[in-house]
Amino acid sequence: QIVISGETEQVKQAADKLKEAGAKRAVLLNVSGPFHSSLLTGAGEKLEAVLKELTIEKPQIPYVANVDASYITEQADIMPRLVSQVSHSVRWQQSVEKMVENGVDTFIEIGPGRTLAGFNKKIAKAIGKELTTYNVATMEDIDKVVEAIVSRFNDSIDTEHERNEFLVGVPAILDAMKSGKIECRVFDKNKFDAKAYITYFRD
Repeated sequence: QIVISGETEQVKQAADKLKEAGAKRAVLLNVSGPFHSSLLTGAGEKLEAVLKELTIEKPQIPYVANVDASYITEQADIMPRLVSQVSHSVRWQQSVEKMVENGVDTFIEIGPGRTLAGFNKKIAKAIGKELTTYNVATMEDIDKVVEAIVSRFNDSIDTEHERNEFLVGVPAILDAMKSGKIECRVFDKNKFDAKAYITYFRD
C-alpha cells in the first residue's frame, strides 16, 4: 500500500490519474491532516522544541524507527527521528522486513483497528514468511494477548534467563496502556506463569 500525502485537491487529482493509468484501487483516506509529508515540517519543528525540554534516556531495548527502518540503540538517535517522522514517509514494510531479518516473527499492534495486522499479512506473503500479529484495541485485550503469547511460547523458552527476559518484556510493553508503573516479580523461577509474576501499580 502506498499513501500519497498533500493538499486535498492535488491528492484527488493524483488518485484520478492513477486510476486512468490502470491502478486497481485509489481511495481518499479520512484523515484530518497531511501526515508524514513536507506540509508538516513546521509541526516537526514545534515537536523538536518540546522534545528539547525533555530528558531522553538511552533505549533499554533497541527499536526500529519507522522513518528509515533503522535500529535505534543510542540516546542521540531518538530525537532527530521523532522530529523527522512527522514530515517524512512511514517505511512500515521496510521496518517489518528489517525485524524479520533479525528473527522477529511476532508483532503486537496496539490501538483500535487491525490496519497494521493487515499490512503484516501482505508483507508475510510477499517475503514468504509466517508472521503472527496480535491486536490490543481495548484494556480487556491486554490479558488475552498475554495469555495467547505465553501459551504459544511456553514450551520454547528453556532457560531461566530467557523466561525472565520474556516476562519483563511482553507484559511491560502491553501494560503501558493500563498503568503508569509496572513491576515484574518472579515468585517461582521454576514455573512459567506470566500472571503470577506481574504486579501492577497505579499512580
